[in-house]
Amino acid sequence: MMKNLSYCQDCKKEMSEGDLILFDEFGERSEAKEICEDCLKQAIIELPNGFDPGQCEECNQTLQPVLKHFDDIIDEKLVWFSCPSFIEGNEEHDTVGYYLAQPETDEVTWNG
Repeated sequence: MMKNLSYCQDCKKEMSEGDLILFDEFGERSEAKEICEDCLKQAIIELPNGFDPGQCEECNQTLQPVLKHFDDIIDEKLVWFSCPSFIEGNEEHDTVGYYLAQPETDEVTWNG
């Protein structure tokens, strides 16, 4: 049985449709695009133009993406951004999650 093949909309690599991930650049794109895991990881590291994950209310440091468990990002379709102090174990500092592709709803779509 042959799998349906498609292309990553960033790197143009051919892959199975099931291996592509919908990503709307944290709400910056009106339509989500299908990209591979490698391109998603790079996009999260570089952050889309104009996207600001915010600052920690406790210490004012810029929140950083947490890529330690990248499989969880794929499974949950959620990227967590945390204060560097939170990442180091200080749970009094901020962390916030953003969906890979915003759900179709009128409600706020980020978790904090």
